[in-house]
Amino acid sequence: RGIELKHPIMVEQWAKHFKPFSVLDLGCGRGPYLYFWNWFTSRTMGAELSQWAIDHAFVPGILKTDITKCWCTDDTWDLITAIDVLEHLDDHGLNMCLAEMSNHGDKFIFSIPFIGDPNLTNDKTHKQFRTKDEWVKLIESHDIKIEETPQHWLFKDQILIGRKLYK
Repeated sequence: RGIELKHPIMVEQWAKHFKPFSVLDLGCGRGPYLYFWNWFTSRTMGAELSQWAIDHAFVPGILKTDITKCWCTDDTWDLITAIDVLEHLDDHGLNMCLAEMSNHGDKFIFSIPFIGDPNLTNDKTHKQFRTKDEWVKLIESHDIKIEETPQHWLFKDQILIGRKLYK
């Protein structure tokens, strides 16, 4: 898919809320969100497994990596996004990815279709079928506190936002 009108609108909403200096976009595909993040932040990076997506990306510098394994970076990020990617991971990969997110991030945006959303069962590549409450519990088990998603955000019903809990 290409760049859509929703991409700049959503990124602007997220940027105003979080005001991040740096953004890491996990499972970024061709980088449509990264394209617009570059308008609002000083440092961005995408992580993507598909070589085709990287070869046809809208932005340079996407890291080819498997987000379910230890990342090839010791960097920390003000904001890490996981937009329509976590539901594609198996249980082990999902827990590995959430652990890495918690280790490398401060603030987080998750876009996930929950049980009851027809998009969840329409995509045959989805492996995770959880309620919103089950996702919150799982994410919070990785020291990320889920907060209320702003009501004016596009697709707010499938977005969770969180901040790292520092103990």
